[in-house]
Amino acid sequence: MSNYKEGQIHLLSDALENKGEFTPDDVTLLGQATPEQLRCIRGYLRGTHKIFEKDYCSFTETALLRPVESTAIPARTKSFDPKRFYKNRKGLYVWSTFEECLDIRSREKVASAPERTYVSLELMQRAYDTAIRAGLPKHHLSTLEDIAALVEAQRGGKKGFLLNDGWANIFYVEGKNGEVFAVDVCWGAGTREWCVLDWGLDVLGDWNAGRRVLCPSNAVL
Repeated sequence: MSNYKEGQIHLLSDALENKGEFTPDDVTLLGQATPEQLRCIRGYLRGTHKIFEKDYCSFTETALLRPVESTAIPARTKSFDPKRFYKNRKGLYVWSTFEECLDIRSREKVASAPERTYVSLELMQRAYDTAIRAGLPKHHLSTLEDIAALVEAQRGGKKGFLLNDGWANIFYVEGKNGEVFAVDVCWGAGTREWCVLDWGLDVLGDWNAGRRVLCPSNAVL
């Protein structure tokens, strides 16, 4: 027996059909939703979830990670060569071990890439990479072409999706032999350049609160 009152059932039915324009098929899908999906819907209604771009799930605020904003990285229509982009030049400093750890020399050109939405999550307390990744979606690894697109969009350190105050923007990227590295992108105000650094997971300790963790918006926390 349901714990819901008959009036509540009618209210929900009316809202789905007349206000939400739900079809019978939509209601069937709602009835088949997983517990995690239902928690996301409930959280949105209670104000603890945020919904970003369509076709992407909501991100739940946790004690460790707080969703801040999302952005759509435009589709790439021109070839991207990581070997040409990730090298020291005016406006960009690449850490000495980046080429080796991220296996830049072995990477092929990317002929094109679809539009992808990324989410920026504020780190609410000090945490190691292991703990951060445990709170991210299963498929949370970023691509080098997406990171490059975000850097290109903020040439000269202008304001945008990436923090430009010297604090870390943290991405997780698969590197040499399938090992995952933390890629730290930060703006150097003194040198007027973006700095791209690689770190082995948990190697140098934990990340400070206030840093941002960025990942594709393709799953729920």
